[in-house]
Amino acid sequence: MSDDKSKEAIALNRVPLFHSLEYSDLMGLLFFVNSKNIQKDQNLFNKGDQPDGLYILMAGKLRVYIPPSQLTGPTKNLAELSPGAYVGEFGLIDSQPRSASVVAIQDSHVLFLPTDAFLNILNERPQFAKSVTNALCEMVMNQKGLKINSAHGSKLIAEKKVKPTLDNMAKLSEILREHNKNQSTR
Repeated sequence: MSDDKSKEAIALNRVPLFHSLEYSDLMGLLFFVNSKNIQKDQNLFNKGDQPDGLYILMAGKLRVYIPPSQLTGPTKNLAELSPGAYVGEFGLIDSQPRSASVVAIQDSHVLFLPTDAFLNILNERPQFAKSVTNALCEMVMNQKGLKINSAHGSKLIAEKKVKPTLDNMAKLSEILREHNKNQSTR
């Protein structure tokens, strides 16, 4: 494997959704990953855009922000991302519009995994689907102050016994999105 592909595989493996993937599944994902260069001040995507995939920052810096509006007021900066960070993971699963905008604050290089490729692998490899579902369960359980209203649902999530379907993954993503949204408005 080339040095660049090794770095890309390591970057993909650091995304919590893919952290526990088997090597063959990771290589399957890597086959569909593209590289993109983003110039300083260029938006990667805008709040409200339909999701197209996952982006992993390999070099440069990105800013995640809520653009100004009459409802939210001035621009609200949510985070600055350094190499190794990623955005768009929930959009792979739930197809919800982007909840924030992302702009390059330096010339940047990202890896891009298209949603269609992710969904294709999800449908073709049941173990991949199970790994992603388990990762989402773990992400939900690791959220401070997050309470699940259903005792049964909470138990399924805690024990990672959620059936690995796209609908269930979307529900877990929704829980995480809502929790993140509540945290960012505090």
